[in-house]
Amino acid sequence: MAKWQYFNRDRRMLTLPDSKTGFKEIPLSEPAIDAMNNLPLVPGNDHIIPGFKHGTHFIGIQDVWERIRKAADINDVRIHDLRHAFGSYGATVNICF
Repeated sequence: MAKWQYFNRDRRMLTLPDSKTGFKEIPLSEPAIDAMNNLPLVPGNDHIIPGFKHGTHFIGIQDVWERIRKAADINDVRIHDLRHAFGSYGATVNICF
């Protein structure tokens, strides 16, 4: 999970020392930098998106997604489907991340 020490404001980069595919540098767009700059720092937690338990990262995305689906009355869309849809759209309109 991403930690504040991986975020380099000067280089506009998120550097992951050990992702699923190994070392990875992710260039960040201006909106991403703005979002990162507006996230709160939680004392005693070095994760960018902290969990509910002290010192942990957030792990509740599935619960949030279930609430969104229920509110939108969509039952057959997985969060992973959104990832593929976003990637396909980005490739179609030639978005550079």
